[in-house]
Amino acid sequence: MDNQQIEPPRLAVAVTKAIKEQQVTRRNLARSAGVTNDLVGELYNVGDAGTAWRDVARKSAQWIGTLARDGGARPSNKLKSGKTGSLSRVYASLKELAREDGLELGFSIEDALKDFGLSSTSREIELALENRTSHSRAKQKQLDSLMDRVGQASRIGMKERLKVLNFDWPPFNKQSTFSKLFDSGDTKLGELLAKAWLGSISPMSIELGIETESDFQRAISAVAGEGVAAGGDSGAVTEPADIIVGLYDSSARRFSGLTFVNLPGVANALGVGMPSSAAKRVIELMSSAAPSEKTANPQTIWDFLLTRSKDLFQEDFRFIVIQGEVGDLFLQGPCGVSFEPENAQVIRVPGRTDILEEIARQYRISGSLGGKTYSPIVIADSTFLIRLWEYLETQESQDPTIGKSDLLPFTRKWLLKGKISADEQLGSFVDRSLQFAPQYRGGVSLSTDEPKFAHFVDVALKQDLLTNAVSLAGYFYADMLLLSEELRVTPISQDLADFQSARLKQATLNSLQYHLDSPKAASTLKQDAKLRLEEVAQVWK
Repeated sequence: MDNQQIEPPRLAVAVTKAIKEQQVTRRNLARSAGVTNDLVGELYNVGDAGTAWRDVARKSAQWIGTLARDGGARPSNKLKSGKTGSLSRVYASLKELAREDGLELGFSIEDALKDFGLSSTSREIELALENRTSHSRAKQKQLDSLMDRVGQASRIGMKERLKVLNFDWPPFNKQSTFSKLFDSGDTKLGELLAKAWLGSISPMSIELGIETESDFQRAISAVAGEGVAAGGDSGAVTEPADIIVGLYDSSARRFSGLTFVNLPGVANALGVGMPSSAAKRVIELMSSAAPSEKTANPQTIWDFLLTRSKDLFQEDFRFIVIQGEVGDLFLQGPCGVSFEPENAQVIRVPGRTDILEEIARQYRISGSLGGKTYSPIVIADSTFLIRLWEYLETQESQDPTIGKSDLLPFTRKWLLKGKISADEQLGSFVDRSLQFAPQYRGGVSLSTDEPKFAHFVDVALKQDLLTNAVSLAGYFYADMLLLSEELRVTPISQDLADFQSARLKQATLNSLQYHLDSPKAASTLKQDAKLRLEEVAQVWK
């Protein structure tokens, strides 16, 4: 029988649908049902319409209890009982969710079990559902597993190894400008920050294993504990991790199971990139409102997206975003842009390791797609837009046959370099848009199941690093500002007491002054240090 003719289990399809439509997260469904995250992750994979059920079933036979094919082995009574209970509790949780939304699953628990080659008496199913509450309580005991692991290691005089992912994104993936002072060779800033920050929590009991990660989805999945790479092509199980350094904060990431401890006083801005001709068309559209509407005319690209994004579809603009990232979320949420699958004017690229290549390709082909010309607009964080611009430039220098691309990124670096000073109207539009760009803070993220450990991470930041080791913190802050032009200096008083703010400000100014006074510092570094010194002095009151 052909793989595609074998229907996946109805329960797995229902799980997949509920998660994809954002009715529930994998983590919350597992907790409600009192089952493992891995089981929900497997159901999600199996229920994906693009997955051949027979192939997945063969790999997942140990939890399904039988092969979903003719002549499949029957499960043992013990395995049958365990899986009947787990699947029954998932069914019950989905049924509650469906009832709240006024929906019906459309199949019974008996039918759901039969799809997995399982059959049980009504009493067995009833007992499984009765035990759901106690299983859910047992899941709650998994909270603060990091604290338990570290505590156990401490009691036996050993060190617990925590897996830390240093996200491959500026400034955390770049070599420190103070590496000679740290005697750290070519160590990346994120690694130095992690060791100084997290290492102070319990240096006698914690050993940090730091790895680099460049895939958005893998990083979030590894720490949120959902078991699979959300939205990934392969749906492969992700190796668990404990902490991420350098991932930027968003409500969607918190909803997916992450909690954040953010660095005060800095943030990354959302950016937008498009051809210069497209930017000029947007300016024309901004002034095209009826006279009675002039007072409500948008002044920035963000105003326009928030109030008149539909006009861009009518004018054959094409949005390109990273799936699940800040640009994607901004358009779907506040801007109300519909991302229907058949909408060819919205491209959502999964946040994999080849993200630059794919978005560059989509940007290039948008100029002529299916016999129609589109004006591409990439919406992503400013740091990514700079990387995209540099990638396009490198491609063109290596292969002249590609042709020149025109990407105007609304970014700080572009404006500082004087790239659009010749066009006063365009420069003013970009400048205003930069001033009011949405901003996202970053620092350390870990699972929401670790509230106690997150508390110690916060204490380690504000007490140990930013107060007791403030001179070291000054080096880190100067590094962050110098290694990423797009990082914004933001008010600091909302996070720190006045004396802490004053000390951190002075330590950061001293570190920036170090480069200005150094005879060996490159002229570009001196120039950047001077600009950042002025910013810190002005913004950190």
